[in-house]
Amino acid sequence: MIISTKKTSTRTGSNNNLSVGLLSGLLLVLLAFASPVNAASITLNFIATATSLDAGVTTISIGDQFVVSLVVDDSVVDINASVGAGTFPGLATSFNMAAVPGNVGSWTPSGTFNLPGSNYVTNAFGSNITFQIGGSGFPLGGPSLAFANIEHRFGWPSGITDSGVGDTFAQQLGVPFGLAPASFFAFNIVFSDGLDFPAARFSIVEQTMSPPSPIPTLSLYSLMALALALAWFGWRKRSSKAST
Repeated sequence: MIISTKKTSTRTGSNNNLSVGLLSGLLLVLLAFASPVNAASITLNFIATATSLDAGVTTISIGDQFVVSLVVDDSVVDINASVGAGTFPGLATSFNMAAVPGNVGSWTPSGTFNLPGSNYVTNAFGSNITFQIGGSGFPLGGPSLAFANIEHRFGWPSGITDSGVGDTFAQQLGVPFGLAPASFFAFNIVFSDGLDFPAARFSIVEQTMSPPSPIPTLSLYSLMALALALAWFGWRKRSSKAST
């Protein structure tokens, strides 16, 4: 009777351990599915070199260089009902720009960029993208030429699909945003005298780009299989011990 009682107690404990193991495995699975996929933040890093200057721009010289880093959140939603034009407020989450030491021109990006108040649009009919990052406190581009914005223009050869309000930036582009998919990239420092918008125009050399890194679906199934396999092997091991 003592042996029988001991075996019954061991099997009961084994069953309890099995329940705990299975619950732990299921909890891992639930946590995996409950964990939100982080919005894809995409970083563009490049060096811009001035190649041409509109009349009146005197504080930037040909050959002047700027180091630029732009981060966009491609989960931002279009608020424009048009199917030809998308508007994405706050698309850029970070923008940094610095003059390279040794520039001949005196202009530096020494003001404050206003990312939430800047302009980020897509053009489905023309398959292009425009960012105009504004700000305040920047030096003049020349006599009576106030800073207007830092302009980025991208051609998007794969096309832009705009169904109206509610599309994310990623959904409209169809493929991850970056310099590589773009057919062209124009980078300009734009000024204004109140009537015209003369600019300094640049060529760019990309340094690095961080692609989006959402959680792949396969990893969730892998985690499920691992959790359930561990629970099963634990149950088999405890059952084997209980029967001896």
